[in-house]
Amino acid sequence: MNDDGRADYFDSLYHAAAVVGLNTSALVEAAIVDRPVFTILEPKFRDNQEGTFHFQHLMTVGDGFLNTARTLAEHVEQLATLAAGGTARRNGPFVEQFIRPRGLAMAATPVFVDAVETLAAAGPVPARQTPVWVYALRPLVLALVVAGRVPWLERMYWNPAKFRQLASA
Repeated sequence: MNDDGRADYFDSLYHAAAVVGLNTSALVEAAIVDRPVFTILEPKFRDNQEGTFHFQHLMTVGDGFLNTARTLAEHVEQLATLAAGGTARRNGPFVEQFIRPRGLAMAATPVFVDAVETLAAAGPVPARQTPVWVYALRPLVLALVVAGRVPWLERMYWNPAKFRQLASA
């Protein structure tokens, strides 16, 4: 991508009335420039949305910023409501808690550089011998991983919101 392509990308986000996507960094970038962000949570996209750990952050940190729908009709209704002057979920709490936790006024690059320099100055960490209890826990961890692949358990295992919903039913 060249400079013109990056500029076009930023302009398309910045001047958009809303951004629609499935699971992409553009959703987060749209939140940063404070555009409403919409997605549809259909079962065929589950593995790439609710089935991923990081997607949960988009829906929960700072009360989440994604405007989600379970059906295409609900999704279209949300977009029509926004186009008619309605409001969408706020992006600010997510951006403040997840993207810029040290404050919006603090530039991110110096924070990152300081962290890298601190790690570099600390030098390599000497390798430790693995404690015996770690080997004893490996079968349990394997069982949990396998249980996470059982379809009805997987939904609860990877989706805390779904777990709470099923637990309260």
